[in-house]
Amino acid sequence: MIGAEIAGIFVKHRTPPLLHVHRNTGRIEWAGNRAVFIRADLASSSGRERLATIAMQHAPLAGIVLCASTFAPTPVGTLGHRTMTEILQLDLESQLILVEMLHRTVTRQGRILLFSDAGTTLGWPSHVAYIAAKAGLEAAARSLAMALGPDIIVSCLAPGPVAGASAPEPALVRDRTALGRLARAEEIARAAVAILELPASIAQGTVFVIDGGRRLFCP
Repeated sequence: MIGAEIAGIFVKHRTPPLLHVHRNTGRIEWAGNRAVFIRADLASSSGRERLATIAMQHAPLAGIVLCASTFAPTPVGTLGHRTMTEILQLDLESQLILVEMLHRTVTRQGRILLFSDAGTTLGWPSHVAYIAAKAGLEAAARSLAMALGPDIIVSCLAPGPVAGASAPEPALVRDRTALGRLARAEEIARAAVAILELPASIAQGTVFVIDGGRRLFCP
């Protein structure tokens, strides 16, 4: 949802992007020939290699936005090895592997934007593995900023619940949000594009929390 909105901004107003898609092609195929589509399963090594090969053919890239994610519930009592492996593989491991594979395709002072979740501070008892993976990405963003800077600028965006997407008890979230409503996907997408255009002195190694004031309330 958010990825499709980000793609829309770049297709309409900026340099035509390379767009990754796995199963849900309908959200971005409206871009037609204004973008290059890469179909790949990022949880598999062959899928990542396919994406990297095509990306290298279009290098140098101005930046990379990695927002692929799975939002599977994993409350205590269901934390089996297979379930945790699937979530951690896509939401954490594959993201770091892609950075390793793709960072050399990024131009000097180019950007890498990872996606976390505002719930990493509040905690979600129904999504233990997902939140653990996202917290790992926040830590990774800081380390990658040190490892790749000053040549590449690495940031992380941690959005709160988004209207229309899966969210734990949406009414409760609204009641505990200073804004009084959930964010819209297009608002998060505009924030992501704005982060990509921030000065390096602001963006480097920063985790940007965009949750409508949710963290101002006790969990």
